[in-house]
Amino acid sequence: EAIAEAEAMIEQTLAATRRLGDPTLAERVRALCASARPVLVQIEQDPRDLHRARRFLSITLTGARDATVKYARLGVEDPELRTAFVSLLTQLETSFAKQRARLTADDRAELEIEIEVLSDRLRQDGAGDAR
Repeated sequence: EAIAEAEAMIEQTLAATRRLGDPTLAERVRALCASARPVLVQIEQDPRDLHRARRFLSITLTGARDATVKYARLGVEDPELRTAFVSLLTQLETSFAKQRARLTADDRAELEIEIEVLSDRLRQDGAGDAR
């Protein structure tokens, strides 16, 4: 359900890009949406990641959608507003990349622990060093 909601937010964000009237901004938003999808795939592959990514899904994706929809709705040529929106996109891109890296690092740490525990058990059972 959380993944479906996140996908819906991404689709709403993408729909808003068609009304931006600025091809450069529209492409940035499309790239941002594309960078969110690997996070969703990772959550689908390991649902335990959902708890760790809840803030990303509820705040970051919602904020990206809301800001894009509102910016597109205004449709004004305001250099200050455009600069602020571009800055927000940059922050969101960083946030998306950090979230993906965080989930990957957590998975790696869990695997390292699992390997160590299993190796210890094998040594205890007389299997020698399993590494």
